[in-house]
Amino acid sequence: MAHNPPPISAQQAYDYLIPLIDNFEASMQNIELPDEFRKDCVNTMQTMRDRATQDKRHKVAIVGRTGVGKSTLINALLKQQILSASASGACTAVATEISYKDIEDIEAVVEFTSRDEWKKELSRLLDDVNDKTVDTQEEVTHDTGSVSPTYQAREKILGVYPGLRNVPPENWNVEELLMDSKVDECLDRTLRFPASDKSNFQKELEQFLASALTGSDARALWPLVKNVKIMGPFEVLSTGITLVDLPGYGDVDNTRDSMANDYLKTADSICLVAGITRAKDDREIHSHLQNHLRQIILDGRVRERSIALILTGSDASIGSNEFTLPEAEQAKVDALKKDAIKLAEEVKVLTEKIQRKEKSTTRSKNSSLQRYQDQITQKRLAKDTKIREKNRLLALGRVKIVEQAIQDKYSHIYRDLSSQEDQIVPSIPIFCLGSRDYLCLTNIEPDSPVTFFDPEETGIPSLNRHLGMDGERRTLTEANWVLSKFCEFMARASQLSAKSAGDDKGTKEDAARKMDAVISNLEACCFEKLDRLVSTIGTVYDKLQKVVEKAVKEAEKQSPRIFESHENKKWNQYKAMMRQDGQYEGGSLNADLTETVLPEVQRPWNEAVNGQVPLSLVEFTDDIKKELADTIKLICNSLFDDNTRALMEHFITAVQSPDPSTVNLRKSLGLDTFLSTLTSSNNQATSSAQRLGTRAWESLMKEQLGPQYAKVCAEKGPGMYKRMKVSRKRRRRDCDR
Repeated sequence: MAHNPPPISAQQAYDYLIPLIDNFEASMQNIELPDEFRKDCVNTMQTMRDRATQDKRHKVAIVGRTGVGKSTLINALLKQQILSASASGACTAVATEISYKDIEDIEAVVEFTSRDEWKKELSRLLDDVNDKTVDTQEEVTHDTGSVSPTYQAREKILGVYPGLRNVPPENWNVEELLMDSKVDECLDRTLRFPASDKSNFQKELEQFLASALTGSDARALWPLVKNVKIMGPFEVLSTGITLVDLPGYGDVDNTRDSMANDYLKTADSICLVAGITRAKDDREIHSHLQNHLRQIILDGRVRERSIALILTGSDASIGSNEFTLPEAEQAKVDALKKDAIKLAEEVKVLTEKIQRKEKSTTRSKNSSLQRYQDQITQKRLAKDTKIREKNRLLALGRVKIVEQAIQDKYSHIYRDLSSQEDQIVPSIPIFCLGSRDYLCLTNIEPDSPVTFFDPEETGIPSLNRHLGMDGERRTLTEANWVLSKFCEFMARASQLSAKSAGDDKGTKEDAARKMDAVISNLEACCFEKLDRLVSTIGTVYDKLQKVVEKAVKEAEKQSPRIFESHENKKWNQYKAMMRQDGQYEGGSLNADLTETVLPEVQRPWNEAVNGQVPLSLVEFTDDIKKELADTIKLICNSLFDDNTRALMEHFITAVQSPDPSTVNLRKSLGLDTFLSTLTSSNNQATSSAQRLGTRAWESLMKEQLGPQYAKVCAEKGPGMYKRMKVSRKRRRRDCDR
């Protein structure tokens, strides 16, 4: 099978460029240049150096629910057991950034929070723990769930201070807790430790990442951690990719859930992870996938190729009756199953022979026993191979079925977001992965694989190549900016040098007048096209704004009903929701109040932001390129005499173009750099606005209701629930005015 060449590393790309800048800066010291031009040279070189040397890692967020195998997947990609993937109930609690660094040993850097920040957090947590407010006029429920602020605060404190389990909460004291030796040695500190002892590295790292640990003094230190970074010679990340292992979305801890949501808005790329064993038929999984796929399309990630869908567990055991295979494949599975049963029976017969032989007193007893034992070993190995081959056929069959089901679901969602009947659906990469088998097949784990025979079948190498090529694409885009800027600069310097050696003053002035006229005409054309673009996009956004405003008004009409439905809660459930800024077990008041907005605007939003606006920008860019190409031809063919055209040839040759043409001249003029930078900046701004816009409703509602949440929480004593409701209705009347 032919493969693409190995991706170029980010460091290699910049290693080629930085010496060019160094050499040119050195050469400039020995050349006489006009002061203004020299100043421009210095600024240009510094800009190129800054772009070439700054950290250009591209963050790829690994997003999925807790327990879908994200940590095992990352270990397989890194080809090392770095992250804990135990089934102990602990889950990743801190966003962990993993990136490439050319060092011998892996190293981790843990940055802890400050003493002042932790003191404020402890005070807030203790307030929640010791909240004994009771409304004696109302019924109470003793089940406020894991989202209760009192429960969450207590568990968070006990995770950091397990010795408090037998101490009454009213005796917990902020100043004493700050003096805890283990906590004290963490605060205001950055801890760096290498993996010189790889057997302990994972365990040492786990105490800072896991939400729960076991042991007599097992502290979950994640509340003290600001961020964790892991660096090492990970080949998959060498093209500039940084993997970010996120807490599972939908986490009951608001801090961790908020962290995951923030990365969904800002990450350069997203890998959405789900388990393959439930991806085809499980309604909950389908609901989550559908919501995420819809959101990702609206975010513009399909358009900008910054999304991949990953289904883990393709190596998990599967029953032959869980789905229907093609007839020929099913016949192979049935035959393998029959062979495995036959081999198991033969092993049983040989085992019985051994038992009988052991009672024998013949001289050939030992040799017979050894022969039987060898036969048992061979037949067990053959049986295991048959079972594994059966598992492989079933796994590959499941991959095809699930991939098609997910692709159909995605296509349906994409078309549903467009009013065009013949809408072409762009593909998204889907990877079905057997991470555990890959670790076994590559001897990273000592166990035997249960399904696959070849690492390629696990899908990990395929995802590895995808990430490498994505990193290369993004890195070379940055490197191309530096190189284009260098070519632009060289062309300008060459043009200046050629002009200073040639024409007399009169010729220069005449050429300048002609050039001014051409440039003025070009400028007028470009501004006309720019005005037209701004007008077109403005019209698109004006229409979209009206749709959004209408959807918001409709949501506002529904808000009294939603508020009243939540006022059916028991008083302590309601107050817990208020103390959590609207969060309750299984949902959020802020989300409930705004849940109808996005469904109402999603189709016009998608058509405007992912369709009309990008298309207008492409057309504008093409028009500008054409105008410039025509202008360059005019300059070369009609405005200049033979001597000036010779200078233009010299100008073109200055960038060492093997085929002097309009395209190469355009590159040397810096047009590609300028338009690329313009397009990139616009895409980044648009994408950022898209993600913030489509995900902003809940956070905006939370911000707007913040003062009301605080006011309601201040109510205490008998009758406070009634006062909470009155306060809400009074605020509603004030807003209506």
